[in-house]
Amino acid sequence: MKKRIIPSFLILFFLVSIFSSGCVTSKITSNKSPDFNEKISKVYLLIKGSKGAKEFSYSFKTAFLHALSARGITSDYYVMDELALESDKDINEKILKFNPQVVMIVTQTESQSHSQNNFGGSHNISSGIFDIKMMIPESDRPVWRASLEAYGDYGIDMAVKKSVKRLIDKLTIDKLI
Repeated sequence: MKKRIIPSFLILFFLVSIFSSGCVTSKITSNKSPDFNEKISKVYLLIKGSKGAKEFSYSFKTAFLHALSARGITSDYYVMDELALESDKDINEKILKFNPQVVMIVTQTESQSHSQNNFGGSHNISSGIFDIKMMIPESDRPVWRASLEAYGDYGIDMAVKKSVKRLIDKLTIDKLI
């Protein structure tokens, strides 16, 4: 009886195929005002997510505020909800009471979710594009702006982790933290 040997490159190809089927990516581009050269020390985070992005919004908020705290940056937040009873005036009062150096507004501008079937079964793929503006309180002109694209399958946790890392890295590159 003759044994059949599976070439090692086929095994390697099979393993790479399995591990690359779960993908999480994130990218960010930004623009900073040449007039703003301060290091951020106190931030108010305002998140405006889409209806189906509550889990991402709250996970992102938690991870991002933790990353800011680890860098000695004080922060507070408000996650807007379409059923919230607070008015814009109420939210503005919260911001002013906190007295932040900057307000960071994260608005989800695009959201996609669909199912995909592959060798490992089916799973949901979610992605979103976020417009991020950093403003001085009571100003209508951003001092920093970014577009963050987050894409992930097999759960939101990795998409949040990568997105927060990219955002923190970009804030560092832009010399804001």
